[in-house]
Amino acid sequence: MLVVKVEVWPAGDEAGAFEIGRMEVVNESSLSAVSDYSAHIVQQEAQPLQVAPFDLRTQVRAHSRSDGPWALVKRVLDQLRKSQGSIVVDPAGQPYDLDELLAGMTPDTFPKAID
Repeated sequence: MLVVKVEVWPAGDEAGAFEIGRMEVVNESSLSAVSDYSAHIVQQEAQPLQVAPFDLRTQVRAHSRSDGPWALVKRVLDQLRKSQGSIVVDPAGQPYDLDELLAGMTPDTFPKAID
């Protein structure tokens, strides 16, 4: 199972961290090179952050495991967007393009060290 956890660290303080979202992706194909997955995505309400709750499920078919975890996360989000019409990621109303945001998520865009 792949688990993606979304935490908020107020002012960068891990001691005050709290989880606001989680994606659980389960391989339904006995770890085949090309696999089918079921996904469960939950977002907790966080009123101070203006984050609305949701609880969604979807499936991804015929995903090549060699594409890596971020490609699978993107496919899950794409599948949700197709099935739901849209995903409210930022209810505060700041504009963004999800495809552009996800396309920019490559290993070289992540920091080498965590401060």
